[in-house]
Amino acid sequence: MKKTRKIEENSFKNREIDSLEDEMDLKLAISRLKSAKNEELVSQEDFEKLFGVKLDAVAPL
Repeated sequence: MKKTRKIEENSFKNREIDSLEDEMDLKLAISRLKSAKNEELVSQEDFEKLFGVKLDAVAPL
């Protein structure tokens, strides 16, 4: 019983950590986008051609 509870607690903590990491990643991405110059940005079409990936076909995580 204690092992199950400990596993559940660890799972909850891991989800919290993942959520905080996601939040930090988003803040960093937003910060970088705000400081980027237009000529540094690439269109979705150009990105797909460059890397051979169709972004619309990729499922979000």
